Amino acid sequence: MRGIEKIIRAGKVLEVQRLIAPRYGMRGRGGPPEKESPESTKRAHLKRAEARLRWKLNANFEDGKDALVTLSWKKAQAPENSEEMKRRFSNFRRRMKARYQKAGKEMKYVATMEVGPRGSRHIHMVLSDADLKEIRECWEEGQIVNVVPLNSGGQYADIASYFVKYALRTAETEGKKIGQLYTPSRNLKEPQITIRVISRRAGFRDPRERKGYAIDKDHTVCGTYEDGTAFQEISYIRLEEPEKRKRGRAAPERG
Repeated sequence: MRGIEKIIRAGKVLEVQRLIAPRYGMRGRGGPPEKESPESTKRAHLKRAEARLRWKLNANFEDGKDALVTLSWKKAQAPENSEEMKRRFSNFRRRMKARYQKAGKEMKYVATMEVGPRGSRHIHMVLSDADLKEIRECWEEGQIVNVVPLNSGGQYADIASYFVKYALRTAETEGKKIGQLYTPSRNLKEPQITIRVISRRAGFRDPRERKGYAIDKDHTVCGTYEDGTAFQEISYIRLEEPEKRKRGRAAPERG
């Protein structure tokens, strides 16, 4: 059986995705492929969207330097809907961009909205070079700011998952599609992706070790999709390089 292998390099994370489909490369054999149900198609679409977001986050943001920011409103001053939220966030973004340019910094971000069923309103964003004082001064006076420095070894898969859930919650609350699940700044780097055809006579082997990387077991999975396609997704996180020893020997002390 044949399939594909995709290797994604994004920041400190290296992902290896393998797919083995029983009918891959077998034209004219067997009956026509079964059509996917609307629900399975929707799940596949969301999975791809979440993966693309995960790669963007991993490729562009760093622990300690960047942060997860939540902008909120007190109930009395909260916007009525997502359209007004977009407008008010745009004003904040414009003020922040001016601050960054004045300081000679590059502003990178990925943001999404959350409109809760009980009226809560939040803007969630991952922001580069986040400074709490600057954010408070640029956000709406008297409203709520929460800033949490990134600290997960360079793997931001959980943030990507939450962002997709927030966007879906907003669409469910408002009863309509909201367009993009998230809004990225235009200056984000793209991950490096390579694809090749592979073959397997049996199932997938256990993930192998890679020099300079540790296997991220929390985001490594193996299974079978509804259409019978076998898959394996392995996530590696690059280890911190130890401080290099100084070359040469120290001069002997004189007695």
